[in-house]
Amino acid sequence: MNDSQEKKMVSSPPLGRHRLRGYVVIIGGILVHLTLGTVYTFGNMTPYMTSYMRKKNVSAELTYADSLWVMAVAAMGQGASVFIGGILHRKLGTRLTTLLGGWISSGGVLLTYFTIQSSFGLTVLTYGAMFGFGVGIAYATPMGCGMKWLPDKRGLVNGLVVAGFGGGAFIFDQVQTAYLNPDNLAPNKVHPRFAWKQFAFDFFFYRYFDQDSVLDRVPRMFLVLGGCYAAIQLVGVILLKDPPESVSRVLSTSQSQGSANIFQNNLIGFVNKIYMYYFNSGSVHNTDYSPRQVLKKKSFYMLWFLFLFNGQGIQFISSLYKTYGQTFIKDDHFLAIVGSLAAVCNGGGRILWGYLADNSENKEKNANVNKQKATKKIPKQNIHVYEGGSSTFVSSHARAIKEMKDRLSREMAR
Repeated sequence: MNDSQEKKMVSSPPLGRHRLRGYVVIIGGILVHLTLGTVYTFGNMTPYMTSYMRKKNVSAELTYADSLWVMAVAAMGQGASVFIGGILHRKLGTRLTTLLGGWISSGGVLLTYFTIQSSFGLTVLTYGAMFGFGVGIAYATPMGCGMKWLPDKRGLVNGLVVAGFGGGAFIFDQVQTAYLNPDNLAPNKVHPRFAWKQFAFDFFFYRYFDQDSVLDRVPRMFLVLGGCYAAIQLVGVILLKDPPESVSRVLSTSQSQGSANIFQNNLIGFVNKIYMYYFNSGSVHNTDYSPRQVLKKKSFYMLWFLFLFNGQGIQFISSLYKTYGQTFIKDDHFLAIVGSLAAVCNGGGRILWGYLADNSENKEKNANVNKQKATKKIPKQNIHVYEGGSSTFVSSHARAIKEMKDRLSREMAR
């Protein structure tokens, strides 16, 4: 196959339509993640929630320090249920798994209408555990779906989808504040406490809302939020769809051929996939690890602790920024805008790092292939790819096949 034939196949109308469908999937993933990312609105909601439970004697001695349990349990629920989402995805597929997780989280928000009027512990259960559990189930599936449609832009796909997660507070911080405090009232009840064990939280005066015009709306706010989340999630899930297996093969082939020609993108890896397709029951197998094998990988622990320490700062700031700001800023709307702008930076950073990840990966692949070409002198005619109906085959020189088999043996041995 010459360069013009390769270019024609990669840019053909069917492939273009498939890529367009991939961007629609990304939009669906963003919509779902906009609702899941409202976990970052807790910092905006906690002054209203804590003030309500104190004023209505649900938990008269509740403090902002105590309220952090809601966010903490939500984060624990999310972390504990991510792997459950992977298991459910294999059994139920992308759409049902995403919808199930999304509606569990939305159901937790809706149920908080009742629990916040009766018990702080039950509020932790619904707005914390149940919400976080649903977020974990639905978190990964939209990203995986988008990457199947655009395998050559995995970093950007992930960045765009999770930008919705980071940017959810940009929208819903404003929705919450506009609904609960349209008159921009400041918290008017000061409660100083100087016990040494509470010094970190009580060096500044606690300030709570005491106005009924604000607090009476708090339970209904959860009905509004839960209904909005569920509706947006349904629309997003409708836009999600995994590509058919035949389309996945075409997209994977186009990834390998993506730049100037097929040799610019990991030659041995491409032949590897073709070999696996024909000599392993007619399907391409990814390198999967069992949980026990994963636990033996150094990279697993590096990533785990990276997320752990990164989450400490994020959770602390997102949970307490408004509570702290109210100690010397009386403009409630301004503080909500601060949270929304932080969400913009959160989402924008995810897109940027995804884009940079794709670029760095492509540069590394090109460097490795160029090095192979320089040292091994692989001629351009070594591999020819033919597309015909449902059949695909590869003809290559013996040296390329031998290298492919040696690499496969090393991978299987690991």
